[in-house]
Amino acid sequence: MPNLQNLQIIGTKTLLDYSSFKTDIDLIDFTVSNSSPFGTLSAGALESVHVDDIDPLFLDYRLGLASNFSFLPPVIPFDKSETGDTESFGEYNDINQARVSNWEGLLEKVWPGYPDPASEPQSTTIKITNGSKSNNLMCQFFEFESIEDVAIPGSSKLKKLDVIDFGIFTLEDGSKKHAFFAGRIFIDSVGQPVFVNLFTLVFEKQGED
Repeated sequence: MPNLQNLQIIGTKTLLDYSSFKTDIDLIDFTVSNSSPFGTLSAGALESVHVDDIDPLFLDYRLGLASNFSFLPPVIPFDKSETGDTESFGEYNDINQARVSNWEGLLEKVWPGYPDPASEPQSTTIKITNGSKSNNLMCQFFEFESIEDVAIPGSSKLKKLDVIDFGIFTLEDGSKKHAFFAGRIFIDSVGQPVFVNLFTLVFEKQGED
């Protein structure tokens, strides 16, 4: 810590004091049971899935907005074809998960039963009560290996979660929502990476302050 404090990094101070960062919530608890967040299950049932039954990353809708994960069948460029337009080499089936291109489509994915309020998933809104003027955030997410390990000093293990930036959505009222998926990547039996989403984060700027 002393080494970090003595770096003497050059910076610019504004007229207002933005030296501290505070939120209105320090700790959030979510409950996992047979009825949440998986929906109503029979007594004693467990919700599980084998990694081989999960679509690999290159088919996952969470990466569908990235151009390098888009469905791109081979074509003949317009300046090389006989008709002066792009021509397809053949017929190809798009096996990617359905593309999500708007906010409502994302809600349907992460909120089973949308828009029924009775099926609304667990969520908490965190407000930044003290920050910088622009509030440029850098976030990193970790998980403990097990709840039992946390209670034993020195035995807990931290694992860094993977985060997918799903992009910014502009709503009809002009507000902007930036969505992220935090989870873990596993490798299936054929060596393909699959993403298991643990929770979804939405950053939203309200007002001009």
